[in-house]
Amino acid sequence: MKQGTLDLETSNSRVESAIEGKFFRNFITTLIIMIAVILGILTYERSMPSEAVASLSWFDQAVTIVFCVEIALKLFVYRFSFF
Repeated sequence: MKQGTLDLETSNSRVESAIEGKFFRNFITTLIIMIAVILGILTYERSMPSEAVASLSWFDQAVTIVFCVEIALKLFVYRFSFF
């Protein structure tokens, strides 16, 4: 397998095309904004119902898993060029 290109115009694999695509970038950006808002809300967790805190904490963990998958995919495609 060829090494990733770190280039938006060319790609060497379907995975690279997917992670550099507009949909994936917008999806990750949306998640970043959503998790920032949720973490801000969770700073007031003492005054919130426990069910709401549990739901928001669950979403936080789910987003963290998505971010880990994103990093794993980028490391797979770009290897040490990612750094």
